[in-house]
Amino acid sequence: MTEVPAGWYDDNEDPGWQRYWDGSSWTDQVQPKVLFDGILNLIKVFKGKEQRLVVTPNELWWGEEYVRWDEVVAFTQLTTTMSGIPYIHELVLQLHDRNVPMGFMARVKRDPIGDRAHALLIGLLRQTLGVRVLTGLMEMVDNGEPIRLGGLLFSPEGFTEEGKDDPMVPWSQYAGLEFGTADSIFISLFHTNDRGKRKRAAGVQTDMLRSWVIPPIVEEHARRYGSGGVT
Repeated sequence: MTEVPAGWYDDNEDPGWQRYWDGSSWTDQVQPKVLFDGILNLIKVFKGKEQRLVVTPNELWWGEEYVRWDEVVAFTQLTTTMSGIPYIHELVLQLHDRNVPMGFMARVKRDPIGDRAHALLIGLLRQTLGVRVLTGLMEMVDNGEPIRLGGLLFSPEGFTEEGKDDPMVPWSQYAGLEFGTADSIFISLFHTNDRGKRKRAAGVQTDMLRSWVIPPIVEEHARRYGSGGVT
C-alpha cells in the first residue's frame, strides 16, 4: 500500500475546511481551505498602496475587514478597461450592517493577480448569494408569480420584454435561448411562429452578474408550462 505523507488535506465532512493527516490517522486539527492569499495593489481612493486578500469557501479577509459569505445580502461591481483589457476592479459587498468597498488593480507587472482574485470573488458570490437569489425566484415560480429580470418578463402565461405592447409568447412556442457577448451580454429568446419557423421573440442587453440566473428561470418555466400550457 502507498503511504500518504503527513499534511493538510480536504476534509471529507466539510469541503470548506482542511484536516491534518499525521501520516497514519486523521487528527482534530482543522483549518479553513485557502482559495486565494495575495497582495493586491489598491486604487487611489483607498489609503495605502496595497492590501492583503485572503479568501476561503466560507469567508474572506480584506485587510482588517472580515466577511462571511452568508452575511452578504447584495453586491455591485465595476470593471474599468483600457484598450479592452481590464485595468481596475471595484466591488462593494453589502452586508446587513455595513458596506465593504474593495478596489484593486487588475494587473501588476503583467501578472493578472487582480483578475484572478476578481474572478474568484465573483464566482463565490454566485455560489452563495446567487443560490439565495435563485431560491427566492424559484419560490415565485412555485407561487405562479410573474418575474421581472434583466428587462424580461416571465409568467406561467409566457414571456416578453418589459414594456413591450405585443402579447406574451406562450411557453408552448418557446424555441430556445442564446447568448451573445460584446461590451455587454445580449440574451435572445426564440419562439416557433405559425409557419413552424424559429424566430427571435425577445432580446435584452444585460451584464454578467444578472445573466447567469436567466437560463435556469427560463428552463423551469419551459419545463412546467411548455408542453401542456399553464398548469
